Amino acid sequence: MESLTLWFGQDEPPCQLTHVLLWDSFLPGGAPSTWRSLPEEIHLHRDGLRVEHLRWIHDVGVTQVKEVPLRQSLLIRPQLSYWWMTLPASHALEPDSPVYNAVRLRVLERIAAETQTDCITLANADRASIRLIRSWGRNSGHKVLVPRKVNQRRSRNAGAWGLKAKIWLFRAVPPAGALVSFVTTGSPTAAQAPGANESKPPSIVMMDYLAHIRRDATTDGEFLSNYWGPLVDLVQSRGPTQWLHLSAHRGRRSDVGKDLAMMDTWKGSPEVHHSLLHACITFRLRMRALRDYLRVAVMGLRTRRKRYLLWDHEAHASMWPVFRSQYRDDWYGMSAFNNCLVLNLFEDFFNKLTKAPLGIYLFENQPWEMAFIHAWRSGGHGRLIGFAHSTIPFWSTRIFKDPRDLWPKDQPGCMPCPDRVAVNGPRARDALRLGGYPSDRLVDVEAVRYLEEPAVADKVHSAASVLLVIGEYNWEITEQIIDIVKKALDVADFHGDVVFRSHPATTPLWDHLPRRFSIDSHPTSNDALRDANIVVCGALSSVAIEALRLGKPTFLVADGRTFASSPAEDFSPSWVFGSESLAEKLRGWPNVEGEPNSRGLSNYFWLGLDLPRWQALLKNDPLPPIF
Repeated sequence: MESLTLWFGQDEPPCQLTHVLLWDSFLPGGAPSTWRSLPEEIHLHRDGLRVEHLRWIHDVGVTQVKEVPLRQSLLIRPQLSYWWMTLPASHALEPDSPVYNAVRLRVLERIAAETQTDCITLANADRASIRLIRSWGRNSGHKVLVPRKVNQRRSRNAGAWGLKAKIWLFRAVPPAGALVSFVTTGSPTAAQAPGANESKPPSIVMMDYLAHIRRDATTDGEFLSNYWGPLVDLVQSRGPTQWLHLSAHRGRRSDVGKDLAMMDTWKGSPEVHHSLLHACITFRLRMRALRDYLRVAVMGLRTRRKRYLLWDHEAHASMWPVFRSQYRDDWYGMSAFNNCLVLNLFEDFFNKLTKAPLGIYLFENQPWEMAFIHAWRSGGHGRLIGFAHSTIPFWSTRIFKDPRDLWPKDQPGCMPCPDRVAVNGPRARDALRLGGYPSDRLVDVEAVRYLEEPAVADKVHSAASVLLVIGEYNWEITEQIIDIVKKALDVADFHGDVVFRSHPATTPLWDHLPRRFSIDSHPTSNDALRDANIVVCGALSSVAIEALRLGKPTFLVADGRTFASSPAEDFSPSWVFGSESLAEKLRGWPNVEGEPNSRGLSNYFWLGLDLPRWQALLKNDPLPPIF
C-alpha cells in the first residue's frame, strides 16, 4: 500500500517528504526524483488530455435522458439548445477552472494507479479542495486523509471584502445573482432602437466587444478599434455598415452609460451606425428574459441524476463536484439570466434590422455567440463569418470541440456554427485543422491586430530602464504576476521604472499599487511596448507576441493554478516559475537583448497592409449558409 502526499499552494514542501504530488505548482529546483507536479504532467501530455476532455463533453451532451439526448432535452428555442451555453462554453483558462480541475483529477487517477497508491494525504489544502478530493476518493476507492488544520487561501487584494461577500452570496444563493442582474443591467437613458439612424439597409453587420478601443478614439472623434485595425475603414468604404457592440462589463447601467458617452464622440459617415446591445433593453424585453430564465431554471431542476450524467470513465469518478458551482450559476444564477437576456436582445435586434447579406463577429465560442448565431439565422440574414481575431490558446476548450460537434447535419440540439471561420495566419489554421475543424470551413485573412512593422531593437540600453508589467484578463492571475514582480524587485538589483498596464476588459480591484509601481498612460499597448525595455506578462496574454516581435526581452509568468500554455510559444519566450527565477533574469540586465522577430511574425500571421485576403472575402464567399 503506497501513500502519497498531495501538496497544495505555492510554498515548497519539506524535504523529508518522499512521495509528493504538487497540485497547483511546478517542481522547484533540486526537487527529489520522487516528487511530481500535476501542472507539469498536464503540460507534457496535453494533446491526449485535451482530446479526452472534449470527447467527454460530447458524450455528456448525447447521453440519453428519457430516450432523448441531453442536449436535445434542453431546447430553449426550436433550433437552440441551452446546453451549448453551459458546460461546453466553460472558460478553461481561469485559475482553478472546472475544466482544469477535471483534467487534474484524470491525471491524479492515472498517477495513483501507476504508483499503486491507496492512501492520499492532503497537505495545505483549503476547504474547497478538500471537498473535491474527498468526493473523488469516495468514487474512485482511494482513502483520503485530511489534517485537522485547514489552510485558508487569502486573496492578495485583502481590501475587497465587499466583492468577496458578493461572490459568496451568489454562490450560496444563485438566484440572488440573477436578481441583481435583472435590476442593474440596462441603459441609464431611454432604450436604443436597432438601426434607428440607418440611411440605407446595411450591407454588412460587424459584431464585437466594446473593448480594445484606442484611447485616442474619443479625442479624434473616430471609432478606432485594436480588434479590427485598418479593417474598419475597408468595411465602411464598401457601403452602409451596422456595428453592434457588446458591453465588456456585463451591461451594468453605469458601464453602459460610459460606453454610450464614448460612442457619442464618434463622428462618422451617416451610412455607419453604432449600436450598443445592452442599451436596447426595454421593460418588455426584460420580462421576456425573465420568462426564459424561469424556463432554464426549471430545466435545470428537472435534469436528474447529475452525478450519473457527469460520470467520467477516465477518472473513475463523477465530475459533478467539479462542475456543481458552474452548473448552479449557468442554470439558476447571474450567468443564467444574462444568457437569457442576450438571447432576447439579439432576437429583438435582428428581427427588427433590415436583412443584411453578411455578418462578421469575433469568434471565441462564448455563450453569447450561441445566442447571436441563432438570432442571426432566425432573422433570415445572410452569410456569417466568425473571425478568430487573436492567437488561439491550446487549452481554449471553448474554441476546440470534439469533431462530431462541429458543423453537424441539421439535428435538434446541435451546436450553432458560423458559415466559415476566418483565421489570421498559418498557425491558427493548422491549430484549428488539427483540432478537427474542416479545412473548407476555414478562410485566410490578414491579422489586423499585428500589421504594424516592428521597431528596430535598441542595442544600447538607457540607464533609466522601463519594466512593463502586463495584466491578464483574470485579476487573480494578475495579482500573482504583480506579487512575483514585487518580490523579485526586492532582491534583484534593478534600478529602472516599473510600469503596470491592465487588461483593457478588466477593472482594477487594488486599493493601491505596490511600491515602485506606476500606471501606464500610453494610448495603446503597442505604444507602451515600444517605450519598454523589459516586458513581464502572463502565459495567456497575446501581448507577448507583440513584445517579442518588437525585440523586447519578454518573460512569461507560469501559474500552476491554470494550464501552462501560451500563444507566444513559437516565438521562444523566456518562462519564469516564481520570484527567484525572475530575480535571476533581472540581475542580468542590461546584458539581456532582444531582436525584432519580423520573420517569425510572418510565419505566424497573414500580413499585408492592403488587406488583399479581406478584400477577397468581402467581395465573394462561395460557401453558402449551412442552415
